[in-house]
Amino acid sequence: MGGDSFEFGTTALMMLKCVMAKNCNIKCPAGLTTNPEVFDGDPRALGQYLLNIAHEVREILAQLGFRSLREARGRCDFLHLLDHPSSVGQLDLRAMLTVVEEYKINNPIYMERDFAVDDGFMAVIRDALIDKKHVSIQLPGSQLLNNCNKSVGGQLAIDIERMLNYELRKSQLPAVLEDSRGRRFLASRAVRIATHGTAGQSYGAFCNDGMVLEHTGTCNDGVGKTACGGEIIVHAPPGGSLVQPEVAPLLKVRPEIDLPCGILVRLP
Repeated sequence: MGGDSFEFGTTALMMLKCVMAKNCNIKCPAGLTTNPEVFDGDPRALGQYLLNIAHEVREILAQLGFRSLREARGRCDFLHLLDHPSSVGQLDLRAMLTVVEEYKINNPIYMERDFAVDDGFMAVIRDALIDKKHVSIQLPGSQLLNNCNKSVGGQLAIDIERMLNYELRKSQLPAVLEDSRGRRFLASRAVRIATHGTAGQSYGAFCNDGMVLEHTGTCNDGVGKTACGGEIIVHAPPGGSLVQPEVAPLLKVRPEIDLPCGILVRLP
């Protein structure tokens, strides 16, 4: 059908003695993620598994008359309906499997990474907390987001971590604290950022200590993934109003829903 991407994540872990306990982040019984002292898997088993897959794929391709997976890609004429006694039913898709001429684009346009939004946030934060040594900063107004603005806050969290623990390791700043391990981090709610519109994927990824991201509108999937200490607040968008979030009064809210990873959702 044209697919040329393959996923071996789960089966690869099982070759390393994963038991699919579904509590990887708490206590892995196989020792793959959190208990290295009990891990007794052999990486050679994973290597042999992938070699076995490669050998069998080569055999199947040879039977079909192909020299590579690239030659087999898109060859719908080699697909056939499943005919097995245990099959419940059949869905005839033969009318959809017409082989058409491939159209190749000479100069495809790819969306490159763009951290302009986070870079703008970082410039304001550095000026307030580092240069002027304020205790906290609330960025003025509200940043408009759309689907193209992906992982907003992610690069910002990384830049803050790098700045505090590498660039300004010895600087004494009122907004910066230090734990028993020597890691420097921002005080609670030292940085407050408001956004509105439609946040792209992974809004608030890696949301770090001291960060508060407050969004009014909708968000795509991956909100707050790998968040580590920060807060994310998502307000439902006001219905049918043309008033911008920075001047609109806050909605009356029902009791807050507290989700894991510091994500707070307020419903109208």
